[in-house]
Amino acid sequence: SSGEGEDGATAGASADPAVSAAGVLPACDAGQLGVRSASSGAAGADGTVYGSFRIANVSGTECSVSSGGTVGFEAMGAADPARIVVVRHTAGDPASGLPDPATEQATVLLKPDMAYEVQFAWVPEETCPSTGTSPSPTPTDGTTGAGSGGSAGAVAAGGTGESESGPETQFGTADGAGTAQGSVSVQHTPEPGAPVAAAKIDNACAGTIYRTGVLEPSS
Repeated sequence: SSGEGEDGATAGASADPAVSAAGVLPACDAGQLGVRSASSGAAGADGTVYGSFRIANVSGTECSVSSGGTVGFEAMGAADPARIVVVRHTAGDPASGLPDPATEQATVLLKPDMAYEVQFAWVPEETCPSTGTSPSPTPTDGTTGAGSGGSAGAVAAGGTGESESGPETQFGTADGAGTAQGSVSVQHTPEPGAPVAAAKIDNACAGTIYRTGVLEPSS
């Protein structure tokens, strides 16, 4: 399931003359922008995951960007879209690893092949739910062959149908409970009609996505 995004109305300003002059340049249209990269890091001790999108001017003409586009998400597996929200990063919020909002750019000049960056943080509300005890693999009809077939059928019915190994991961082992598999694809659209950048967060079912506005690319 997809979620609505948070737009990127810019909050900061820049003293860079080149950036200030960008106001006289035409705004970058969808055809001039392309995805340079989309990435997410490893989860921290508290489950927080940081990531970033880099959007480049893929045309041969200079243009300016004064909007951070939108950030949305797609919930997959056990992830609950009703318990995932996207909000703008502010000073003092739980996403302390994101840059200070004061560093966001009001308008940025993009020469050909130059890029800007939008960063995000996934802060989980809780871990993915337990699936409970797995079905017993012990044959119930007295014959090994028929029992094995019945067990495989029961597992396949509860899984994705893509492969027999998929449901085993979803439900854990026969020894006890497993954790439901959920993930969230964080998606950034720079302008309507432009390519969408997406970064996947594994083991994510409920939480908040904090996003920045336009930033100069970090090293």
